[in-house]
Amino acid sequence: MTYKLKNILTFAFFFMLICLIITNTKVVSNSVISSANIFFYKLFPSLFPFFILSEFLINYNFAYCINLVASKFFTFLFKINPNASYIVILSLFSGLPSNAKFISDAYNNGVINEEEATKLLAFTFFPNPLFVINTIGIIMFNSFLIGIKILISIYLSNFILGFIIRNKYINNNSNKIIKRSKLSFSETLKNSIMNAFSSSMIILGSIVVFTTLYNLFLPLMPFNSLVNSIILSFVEMTSGINMLSILNISNSLKIILIGSSLCFTGLCVLSQAKSMLDFKIDTKFVIQCRIIAMVINVIILSLII
Repeated sequence: MTYKLKNILTFAFFFMLICLIITNTKVVSNSVISSANIFFYKLFPSLFPFFILSEFLINYNFAYCINLVASKFFTFLFKINPNASYIVILSLFSGLPSNAKFISDAYNNGVINEEEATKLLAFTFFPNPLFVINTIGIIMFNSFLIGIKILISIYLSNFILGFIIRNKYINNNSNKIIKRSKLSFSETLKNSIMNAFSSSMIILGSIVVFTTLYNLFLPLMPFNSLVNSIILSFVEMTSGINMLSILNISNSLKIILIGSSLCFTGLCVLSQAKSMLDFKIDTKFVIQCRIIAMVINVIILSLII
């Protein structure tokens, strides 16, 4: 595609978008309100505490302890820098897109390079466990066990993916475990709150933008409600999962579709993660890896539900 043609298509898209916004102000307003409701009632309560906790854990060298204990295992399993082991562990508990924040901090501190950052980003997209167990398992399906099964399937899918790509982007420059200098409690609290709000606003803004775009172009999509919900779940995960949960389909299919969406994470979450990184990553490689993880997740969920 030539540069001139690309500019013409970009101009045509934004011109169409402006026309849709002007003629569909109610759709835009409803999209913003519904996105905000989903964020503040379903995501923020589980994400914000983990954002703050993770900052304290890193500051008080919990990451250093993780690296000491788990570095050999993760270096063997995924062939990653031993100093990056904590990124995998903390990502398991804090939920996406906090993995991007941990990766960005590690890169800025000289722990990993750009290529290894891409590799880590590709297989550390874990959903917040409270969101999966409480919101999806208990609230949507009235089952704690279903939430656990979905969570375990996503963990397994990502670990299998990490093992598959273990020979990609290997960094052997640093084998020494790095210990971080501690800040005072008040300074850590201030930094953690500011960083948590900053990350939360990026997430909220991305959800609003992607959900609004989807709703504006929805009338142009000649599909049924199931297909439209699936498309939305792979564009903006949270809103898509919310739509999938109310469809009149079997619970088994709902679980597989929701698990797949959580495993892929959606273009919205991928854009959130990319916006938190101050360096270039191989976006194509990351998306390909998320598709592989999604396929693995479908197989696992089909076996265990």
